[in-house]
Amino acid sequence: MRLIIAFIICMIVNVISVEIPPADYFDEDIENESCPEVERAEDEEDLVLIDGDILVTKEQAAIYYESGWDGLVNSQNWMKLNSLNEWSKTIPHEIDQQFVSATGGDDKSIKSNIFLSLKALQDKTCLKFPQKRCSDPYYLSFVKGDSCSTYLGKPFAGARVINLKANCAAGTDRKMTPAHEVMHALGRAHEHQRADRNRYVTIAYWNTCNSQMTIKEGFRTFNQPYDYYSIMHYSPKQCQYYSYTSLAYQDSMTFTSQLKGSSSDVGQRGSLSPGDIQHIKRVYCPSVY
Repeated sequence: MRLIIAFIICMIVNVISVEIPPADYFDEDIENESCPEVERAEDEEDLVLIDGDILVTKEQAAIYYESGWDGLVNSQNWMKLNSLNEWSKTIPHEIDQQFVSATGGDDKSIKSNIFLSLKALQDKTCLKFPQKRCSDPYYLSFVKGDSCSTYLGKPFAGARVINLKANCAAGTDRKMTPAHEVMHALGRAHEHQRADRNRYVTIAYWNTCNSQMTIKEGFRTFNQPYDYYSIMHYSPKQCQYYSYTSLAYQDSMTFTSQLKGSSSDVGQRGSLSPGDIQHIKRVYCPSVY
């Protein structure tokens, strides 16, 4: 009986903890502040999706498809519209009312995952994510979208919109999907696309999203070791191919002997990895690295 009671108490505590927002999210003065309608940053108009969840302008997409990632990040077009790594340590945010007011279903789950993601980033790094004030010139804005995606880097002004959808951001196994998109907004690319990835991962030629698997020569690793368990790494279940010969799905990637842990945890979105935390610290918190 004592074991049953202890289990029930544990479950109640876990449920309650999911609903705890980041520190100062429900600051009374901010909550009652009436702001003008959200405006997207100028560089977010008429965007094209590349690499699965990264948004770029049409001009940048043309450069990307002609010259690849390296050509894009070194182009004048990129330099003009982006100022990567120029976020301050305090990054205001807001959450769409559709999520905030949700009392059940996928929207409530996504709301909880936004809270958990921001809390994890805030607790484990020097970054802070207060609720947005009207006077904030740029900020993160979590909205309901047709996919999970965002633009890479900080805007000059306005909202850096983070789109979230139930099939990629709801559920307890997707707690860190919002954090994945936030890290894109912070300037981070996908882990499995770094230049040295072939030492660690073999991409199957039959994968169904080859553009999301290509190596990005401009990827900045900051001398961090390859991180199989980063929330920025794809799972081998993503971009699978259905084989009508074997009547089964074929994984999009396999792993070299460098992988020492479980392959089933590659591509996880349950928690920040130590590598995720160290990458943020190298960029934004060098004094505490």
